[in-house]
Amino acid sequence: MTFNRKIRARLGLTLLATTLSVLPLASAHATTWTVDHDKSVLGFEFNQAGTPVKGTFNDWSAEIVFDPEDLSAATIRADIQTGSALTGNGQFDGLIPTAQWFDTDQFPIATFQSDTVQLIEGNIYEAAGTLNLRGSTQPTTLRFSLDIQDTTAKATGTAEINRTAHKVGDGVAPNSVGIDVTVTLDLTASK
Repeated sequence: MTFNRKIRARLGLTLLATTLSVLPLASAHATTWTVDHDKSVLGFEFNQAGTPVKGTFNDWSAEIVFDPEDLSAATIRADIQTGSALTGNGQFDGLIPTAQWFDTDQFPIATFQSDTVQLIEGNIYEAAGTLNLRGSTQPTTLRFSLDIQDTTAKATGTAEINRTAHKVGDGVAPNSVGIDVTVTLDLTASK
């Protein structure tokens, strides 16, 4: 091997080693969870003229990487088909996809993406991140309890959303439809 080849080989190895050293390393504890949709519900609650209304999203997916021993590697992402929202009330269900509400033609997917997950106490956690809904990205915190038994996890939680921050129901008075919406989750997942 000539002197120039040796230098190039060393430079190549040094560059490779440097590149690998700055790439994020996958945690040895990172666990990917698969949601069981038959045993899971993603819902929402709001007030309409002072009366509670509940609904569900029937089409959504979640990508969850979580180990309680390594929260720095935890990530939670949910993609929600906004047109799959149902309340069981024909009038509400007819309005949900319209331009004034979810505008499902232009914004068919809402996405929650966590930035950090932290333990609050006991089995209570908070995932702080963002919700992108109707093209508006707002900070959102998902607070949830988590119980893990062997290879099965059960999580229940809520996230509080201000509908007007996302221009959902733009122009509709708060005494008609409340500004605060609670997203609810009851998930079962396996690793």
